[in-house]
Amino acid sequence: MACVDKDLSELHDIHGEITSWLSTVRDGSIECDPQFRCLIKLKNVADDIDDLLHEVQLESEKHKMQRDGD
Repeated sequence: MACVDKDLSELHDIHGEITSWLSTVRDGSIECDPQFRCLIKLKNVADDIDDLLHEVQLESEKHKMQRDGD
């Protein structure tokens, strides 16, 4: 379990770095300029990471509630 926690922590850090970097670039300029297609993909990756982290957190809370209920 410690390995999973470490991986999730690293993934959370990566998400933070991507999100921070993307916040310096305006979404409008990304969408209007074809040169920024890779940034759109990077933004999609950041969104996917966020979804994954949220899903893992929900599953963890669900598992904890089931364990505490037993």
